[in-house]
Parts: sequence; structure tokens; C-alpha cells
Amino acid sequence: MASTDGALVQGGYGHSSVFDPGTRGVYIHGGYKAFSANKYGLAGDLYKFDVDKRKWTILRDSGFFRYLHTAVIVSGAMLVFGGNTHNDTSMSHGAKCFSSDFLAYSLGQ
Repeated sequence: MASTDGALVQGGYGHSSVFDPGTRGVYIHGGYKAFSANKYGLAGDLYKFDVDKRKWTILRDSGFFRYLHTAVIVSGAMLVFGGNTHNDTSMSHGAKCFSSDFLAYSLGQ
């Protein structure tokens, strides 16, 4: 296991992650994760992992919680699209939870 520095980042799944060669950072948005021993939910967090310094940083939360979405880096911005806005897997009632929202984060290169 490689050692890292900085913020404590919780594991999860269904997030999006992209590498930005300009900042040499991996950006991770959203997902489904454990907030405590018995509380789980969708997240709108944005983390950065600095590849050269091996350091985690917590960036601004989007306020838009989702998982199973996608992201790309275009011209210094992280663009996030789609995903589910709530978890309907344990007791499905046929709810449509896909989001067509489009988020853009300026990475401040």
C-alpha cells in the first residue's frame, strides 16, 4: 500500500474520476459511500489527488448528489453528466432516477 498525505478520503463506489494532465491531479466526484458505521448515501463531494505529492484534498461539494455518472476534462474544466440521483436498488418501485443535469467544475489551471 502506498502512503498518502492530506485529507482523509472515504471509500465508495459509483463515482467518476478523471486525470487532468495540466494540474497532474485525479479528480473524483460523487458516488455512493458510507458516512458512518450505519449511514450510507449519495455524495456530491469533489476530491483531488495530487499525483506528484501523493496528497488528497477535499474541494467544494457540488450540492448535486449522484452516482453511476461520467466525467471528462475539457479545456481546464471537469464536466460531469448523468447518473442516478437516488438509490432505488434495494426496493425498486420503478422510479426514474436518471439525471440529465450537467455540472462543470473549473479546475483553476
